[in-house]
Order: sequence, then structure tokens, then C-alpha cells
Amino acid sequence: MYVRFSYIARLCTRCKRLAVAETFTFLTVISLLNILACGCGYAQESRPTREYQIRASLIFNFIQFTTWPADVSEPNTLNICLLGPDYYGAALSALEREIVQGKEIVVKRLGGDLPGSDLDCRVMIIQYGAADTEKALEEARQHSLLTIGDTPDFLDKGGIISILLLKEKIVFDINRAAAHASNVELSSKLLRVARTVKE
Repeated sequence: MYVRFSYIARLCTRCKRLAVAETFTFLTVISLLNILACGCGYAQESRPTREYQIRASLIFNFIQFTTWPADVSEPNTLNICLLGPDYYGAALSALEREIVQGKEIVVKRLGGDLPGSDLDCRVMIIQYGAADTEKALEEARQHSLLTIGDTPDFLDKGGIISILLLKEKIVFDINRAAAHASNVELSSKLLRVARTVKE
């Protein structure tokens, strides 16, 4: 069984059109994704790909529940920057050309280089193994970016959302104080379905 991101995206869109409550929709999608990830008889080597499909789908949903400052201007695109090793591969590329908040998603892979003042992202994914995470988070804070990481100490360093794999289940934690410091607003609907919220 192969989990397609586009299927999950269509599922979310269809639920919204049917006026299903957004919190219920998001919680249902997370549950479905975890069932698909941990379900029956999958080859062990296929799990990393499936895990990152789930992570990419969650990021897509995070963006829908995030509001950036009004003075942040990206006319036609919503840019996702990936800093550090690229564990997502095709799973993240599948987000490209999806439309969220009226903008087309563009994925930019930065490798190990932080562009500094030319940072034109709205979302920064900081991977395990990225150099100088603290500096990257400081740059992201100054540019009002939604930061997403994958390590247990990511929130303690000032990151906003950490996606973790715990006991074969994908969960996410939120640092609300870090979001406020970055002038990024997270919907209460998103806060309600996080595993933990750090104030």
C-alpha cells in the first residue's frame, strides 16, 4: 500500500467543502496517517519514505492553520525552505504547486547554507544534522518564519513545531512562546490537536 500525499490533500479539501469542523478534520487526518504508517505487513525498508510522506502532509496542514504578519509580502508563492540534510525527498516535492491561502507552494532546498537577509521563506524546516540550529532559528525569528524541526530539544532551542516519531506514531509539539516571538499566529484549532503546547 502506497500513501499518496495528493490523496490526503484532496481528503482535507473535500472535508472543508462539506463544512466539516476543521479541528475534527485535522485530527482525523493525523489518525488516518498514523494508521497508514504503522499498519500491517509493510516492509521495514519502506517505512522511512512513508514516515516522511506523513511529515510532509502534516506540514501542509500546519500552513493552513498559520497566519503571518500582514507586512510579509510574497505575491504568488508560499516558500518552504529546507535547511540541512534532505530526508524528505519526493515527499516534500509533492507539496509544490499545491495552493494554500491563495498562494502556490514552492520548495527551496538550502543544503547547509543560510541565505541571511535574502531569506524569502514563510516556513523553514530545520533537519537533524543541520549546522548551527540556534543561528538558523534566530534568523527565522527575525523574518517571522514558521520553524519546524524533528528533534526532542528543538522547542527548547526556540523552534515552533517539532514533529517526532514516538513508538511508531507521528506526533507534534508546539512552542507557543516561540511563535509569538516570531510574530507568527497559530490557530487554536492546531493547538488543540498538538501532543503538548509549551507556553
